[in-house]
Parts: sequence; structure tokens; C-alpha cells
Amino acid sequence: MSDVSSSAGGVSARFAEISFLASDGGGAPANPFSADHRTAPRRRVLLSALIVDSELNGVVACRVDNVSEGGARLSAPGSLLLPPTFWLIAQKAALAYEAKTVWRRFPAAGVSLGPPIDLTSPTTETARRLRKFWAAVVR
Repeated sequence: MSDVSSSAGGVSARFAEISFLASDGGGAPANPFSADHRTAPRRRVLLSALIVDSELNGVVACRVDNVSEGGARLSAPGSLLLPPTFWLIAQKAALAYEAKTVWRRFPAAGVSLGPPIDLTSPTTETARRLRKFWAAVVR
């Protein structure tokens, strides 16, 4: 950024000049509008999933648009405001993840995901309860 001074009709004005052609360090121009803050690359998918509230009382269907090593982008019904934490069940994979909402931009949301829980052979009470939600949908 550099300062540019102008004098028109005896009036002095100062303008700030901003250049979007700054290098990204590798010689290529940096694009300030494409900031990607992910720590792992994402992979586009189109998967059906279930959002289960953390108290295991309610379920809503959603779509997973892309996934990365530790997170996913969800498209949920417009009327749904995702809670800070919930369970996400990948229907075809029969896996449940503890999810934390990281960002929201209607109608999508980004979540971080904990380790998977296999719902085909649940070993905890929580996993058994999550399995009931999954089993009710896949049958």
C-alpha cells in the first residue's frame, strides 16, 4: 500500500492506493478473495446424513457437500439453526461423529468432527442410542 498525494485547485488530498497484485511468496499474484483457512484439503461429496441433538432427543436429515480430514460442510434445512455441538450420522457408512459447528453461512455450515463411532457394532450406551436413529432411517 502506498500513499498518493494530489493537489487540485489548491486543495490537497491524500489517497491510499491498494494493490491486489501482491505476490503470495511464490511469485504468483495473491488473491485476497480466495482465502482458504482449512488445515487439510477438502474432497467434494454428496452424502446423506442425520443431525442428532446432543441430548439424543431429535433428528433432522441433512446433506454433506464436502469433507476433509477433520471436518465437513453441511447443507441443512433452512429453518434449522445448528447447535454448537451435536451428533452427525453418515447414513451409508453407519458411522457417527461428535460434531462442533465452526461456521454458518445460510444455508451451509462447517463442522469439525471427532473420531468415528461404528454403529454396526456399538460398544457404548450412546452408540446404541445413536444406532436406533440410524436404523430407523436405513430400513
